Amino acid sequence: MPKGVKGWEKGKSGNPNGRPRKNRCIPDLLRRIGDEEIDTKGGRISKLEAVLRKTYQLAFDGERWAVEFIADRTEGKAIQSIRQEVDASVDLTRRVVHARVGDGSPNT
Repeated sequence: MPKGVKGWEKGKSGNPNGRPRKNRCIPDLLRRIGDEEIDTKGGRISKLEAVLRKTYQLAFDGERWAVEFIADRTEGKAIQSIRQEVDASVDLTRRVVHARVGDGSPNT
């Protein structure tokens, strides 16, 4: 340690307030911007409401992505089923052979 410089006092943190918060968290910034109000013909509304109203208008105009966006958020996304066939006898056979032959470890 350089001459004249003291170390940290015993039992005290060198950074008592902790790490500073980041100001660049995208979801937080989007929420903050979305909460800002704008003037429209119908009065003052939030920017988020204005975007959603525009999305509805695009859906009415036939924009498929807008229709899907609205449906996904109001009705929930459709559940997709995935069918997978597995030959369990192969896996079971491998386990039985491995258990009988063993791998040389004391646990088999």
